Amino acid sequence: MLPVIRAIFGVPSFCGASGWREVWADEFNGDALDNTSWTIDLAGGDSRVRDSMGTVDNVYLERGSLILRSQRQQLGGYNYTSGAVQTQRKRSWRGTTRACVRA
Repeated sequence: MLPVIRAIFGVPSFCGASGWREVWADEFNGDALDNTSWTIDLAGGDSRVRDSMGTVDNVYLERGSLILRSQRQQLGGYNYTSGAVQTQRKRSWRGTTRACVRA
C-alpha cells in the first residue's frame, strides 16, 4: 500500500482509491494551526515567490480551511508578503506519496 497524506477535509476523490493507505491527515478544524505538525515559513526570496517575505498573518484557518494568502505589500526589501507552511522535522513518511488537497 502507498501512503496518502490528506489535507483540508475528506471529500470523495482519488485519495480513496484502492492500493493507498492514509498515514496522516489534517482537517484544519481548530482555531489555530497545529504547531505539532506545521511550521509557518517566514523565509524570504525562496522558490515559493521569489519576491516575497513569509509572514504569520498570511497563514490562518477559516471555517475548516487552511488559508495561505499572498499580498502586494513591501516588507524586508520584498514587494510581496506570502503565506506558506511546512512539515519539515515534524511529520515524515517514506515511499511514493499522494497529497490530497481541496482548493
